[in-house]
Amino acid sequence: MPQESENQNNDQDNEIALQMAMQESKNKNSENENDKEIKLKKLQAKAAKLEKEIAEFSITLFTLAMLFAGTKDLFDICSVELASWLDWIIDLSFGGVLFFGLGKGSFQQIKRIRMTTGITAGAEVIPIIGALPCWTASLLWLYIKTSQENSAKKMELEKIQKQIAKISALSRINIT
Repeated sequence: MPQESENQNNDQDNEIALQMAMQESKNKNSENENDKEIKLKKLQAKAAKLEKEIAEFSITLFTLAMLFAGTKDLFDICSVELASWLDWIIDLSFGGVLFFGLGKGSFQQIKRIRMTTGITAGAEVIPIIGALPCWTASLLWLYIKTSQENSAKKMELEKIQKQIAKISALSRINIT
């Protein structure tokens, strides 16, 4: 008889342990789903931010600025700074327009654009340096750097979109 009650106690203990294990498994699955949802939301927010920064790059604005800068630098070279007072007004005005007009995108891009346009506007006021094509060179450099940065952002965005698709697919599989 004692052996029979001992077997019943073991069966009850095993059943309780099994129920506890099943409950723990359910809790872990719900925690994993919550973690996946949180990670998915963070990835989606980062992807949206990158898309916005990439979209703010305006090739049209850069092209117009390059045309104006090229014309202005050609005028500087041909006039050899004869009308420097007029040239200074144009340089500072153009610098101001670029400082605020091109200053879009990530903090790094805004900082680079504003520093470059400020330095170039200051350099153009110096008589000998003002005869060099500073605006064209600085805008070309800004265009190259911004394009490189945006290419890296596009690659990062593609990776994030793949991660989002993978997490979404896994979540659908686990739900069904």
